Amino acid sequence: MGVEEIVERIRRDAAAEEERILREAAIGEERVLEDGRAASEREAAEIVAGGRREAEALRRRVLARARHSVRTHLRTCREAGISRAFEEAERCIADLRSSTRYPAILRRLIVEGREIVGGGPITVLCYEEDTKAVTVACNRIEGIEIASLDEDGGGRDGGVVVLAGRSRCDQRFFSRIARAREELTGKTAGILFGEDGHDHP
Repeated sequence: MGVEEIVERIRRDAAAEEERILREAAIGEERVLEDGRAASEREAAEIVAGGRREAEALRRRVLARARHSVRTHLRTCREAGISRAFEEAERCIADLRSSTRYPAILRRLIVEGREIVGGGPITVLCYEEDTKAVTVACNRIEGIEIASLDEDGGGRDGGVVVLAGRSRCDQRFFSRIARAREELTGKTAGILFGEDGHDHP
C-alpha cells in the first residue's frame, strides 16, 4: 500500500470518527436539552403550585380577618342594642311603682315565683314602701305571709322575693333584668360564635 493510500485511509477514518463524534455530541446535546426542558417544566410546575398554595393561604387569612372584623362589629352593635333596650326597660320600670298597674304586676311576679319555688305556702318579702301594693296583690291568694325585705342587693326599684322553705325566687326588678340580660347576651354569643351549631358571620 502506497503512502497516498495510507494518507487517504487515515483521512477517511478521521472523517468517519469525526462524524461519529458529532453524531454522539448531537445525541448528547438533545438529551441534555430534553433533561433541561423536563427540569424546567417541573420547576415551573412547582413554582405555580407554590404560588397557588400561597394565594390560597393568603385568601384564607384575608377571609378570616374579614369574618373576625364582621363578628366584632356585629357583636358591638348587638351589645349596644341590648344596652339601649335594657336602659329603656329600666326607665319604664322606674315608673311602675307610681302606676295603678303595679299591684297587678306584683301579683304576676308572686304567682310565678310561687310556681318556681314549688307551690304551697310561701313568704313574700318586699320593701317597706311596697307593702301596701303587695298586700293588694296578695288579696284572695291563700297561703301567703308578707314580710319586710331589708336588703338592697342591687337597688330598691321594686318587686318581691318569694320564699318556700329553703327555696328562694328573686322577683325584684333589677334581678329579673340581670337574668334577662345574661340570657340575651348568651343567645347573642351563640349567634355570633356558632355556639348554637351554626357558623354565622
